[in-house]
Amino acid sequence: MSLDRGRTPTKDRLGCNLMDKSELAIWLVPVIAGIAVPIGIHFREKQSRSLSYAVVDNRSLLLRHASRFDLSFSFNGGEVRRPWLLVIRVANSGGQPITSEEFEVPITISVGDARVLTGEISARRPSDLAPRLGLREDGVRIEPMLINSRDLFEVQLLLDGSPKEPLLSCRVEGVKKLKEVSIPRTSWNQPWRFGFGDYISAGVFILVGVGLFISIVNGETNPWIRWPLATALGGSLAVAFPLFQFSVLRRSRLFLEGLSHSQTR
Repeated sequence: MSLDRGRTPTKDRLGCNLMDKSELAIWLVPVIAGIAVPIGIHFREKQSRSLSYAVVDNRSLLLRHASRFDLSFSFNGGEVRRPWLLVIRVANSGGQPITSEEFEVPITISVGDARVLTGEISARRPSDLAPRLGLREDGVRIEPMLINSRDLFEVQLLLDGSPKEPLLSCRVEGVKKLKEVSIPRTSWNQPWRFGFGDYISAGVFILVGVGLFISIVNGETNPWIRWPLATALGGSLAVAFPLFQFSVLRRSRLFLEGLSHSQTR
């Protein structure tokens, strides 16, 4: 009997060579990890405490060529030199509610050298969420309130001047800091709303990569074992993908779905 890489192959009932235990373990480890790790992350996320925000809009209300004209603007009798729109969404991105008593320092939006003219809550989730704004010239203070998991509110501010990089801050028990989330945008600078097809497309790339890896690394392995293991590995990734809490798609959808907009918007 010939030897394959220094070991004696065994035979199954079909006469096919079987993997030894060490080779089988190499395949089973990523399969088990592919299922266990995302499930562990999922349950850890359920116990996490996190506040996040996304800058939805931050732009001048004047077209670029409008500066050529002698235009003047006013608000409540005062002159406005550079009317500017700033829209920010704040969400509880963790798995636990945050109560009003847990705020040591409330959520504050600072606009730097710009001046706040007015502001409002332009969207919310759920519809009965009622944030209260305290407007100042240099920023906005959101009064402490109960924010359940996945609750979200949108602050729309009219400014005089560019805020450049708006600064959000707060101090909440069990929350290290407010995390900024970047929302992918279309070529028209509109938030890209993800659908089922986006998840399928991203998942296909993962499965194709795994298939190529299997074909290259283990091309000579017994097909009676290769195909079941390839199916198991691909299936584990199919389960892992929707459970993976830290993906860009999942975090972006938190800021884009199920919003109730104000009637005035």
